[in-house]
Amino acid sequence: MKVKNINGEQVINCGCDSWLTHWENNSGSLVHGLCSAKDCEKEAEVGGHVEIIEAENDWEALKSSKPSNIFIIPICRGCNAMHGQEYEVKPGTIPVSDEKTDQCGQ
Repeated sequence: MKVKNINGEQVINCGCDSWLTHWENNSGSLVHGLCSAKDCEKEAEVGGHVEIIEAENDWEALKSSKPSNIFIIPICRGCNAMHGQEYEVKPGTIPVSDEKTDQCGQ
């Protein structure tokens, strides 16, 4: 799957402490591990805003599930700073909506 890194909202107003916490609360995973960028082996430090460019299987349905097509994935600070750049993500990456859900603030 290919995503485009975008300059997302700095302020989070859904009740989560950070975008990474938002990802943890909504992905069902408490382990964010390594950066989601395919060629990066650094630790994921933030929840980065991305737009899905090319999707496969279940990601395609996710891509069409909301008008904005903006999602949060765990990435390192370096990859998060690459605004406007496209890159492949690692298999198994779980994107979550950037919108408030019932899981926020948990």
